[in-house]
This record gives sequence, C-alpha cells and structure tokens, in this order.
Amino acid sequence: MSDGPHHTGNALNDSGTAHESTYVLAFESTHAALAAQKKLASFNPHIIPTPSNIAAGCGMSLKFSATDDEHAMGILCQADVGRGAALYLSGEDGYSYLPYAHASGGSCRYGSDGRN
Repeated sequence: MSDGPHHTGNALNDSGTAHESTYVLAFESTHAALAAQKKLASFNPHIIPTPSNIAAGCGMSLKFSATDDEHAMGILCQADVGRGAALYLSGEDGYSYLPYAHASGGSCRYGSDGRN
C-alpha cells in the first residue's frame, strides 16, 4: 500500500477508448459493504475479499472500474457511498490509498480524508 501519485487523465487504449482503472473500496463493516454494493449496482461492483495488504475492519471489499481518480470519487459521491470506507487504486505495485472525504449532504472532497 502506498500513498504515491494518483491516477488522473484518460489514457486511451489501442481502440481509442478511455482506459479504465480498477479501484477497491474497503469497509469497516459487512453491512456497509452490502449497502454500498446496492447503491453502486449500475457501476457493476464486484464483492471481493479485502486484499491482505489493505487494513480494513471487515474482510469484504468492492472492486469497480473508473476512468480516473476523480471519476471514481464522483461515482462514490453521487451514490452517497464513502462513510466508513477507504478507496484504493489497484496498480502493478499493489494498492494506493486515495484520500477521500465524504461529508453529509453529498459533499465530497478529493485529497482529504477528513482526518486533518
């Protein structure tokens, strides 16, 4: 798990369409994971075991795709998902934590996890 550079921009693949990256949303509770899966249903999230190098309160995470970090966070904000969850970008070197704060009323902040 690293806190390195974040993925931004829409790199194009060989067919000229935007490349999508894989994100993992880890939860403090199984209940939160199942509730988020319902809210994110239109984005095809997959329930997966939480990867061993991600510290989370429960062993259940959601995996989904987005074009970049802001798109991933926008999906979570729009679906009102994020409280009690941590967002990670899956990469070749493991998982990068993405600071993301979800405030009440649907307000989201990129680059802050609300702990500062």
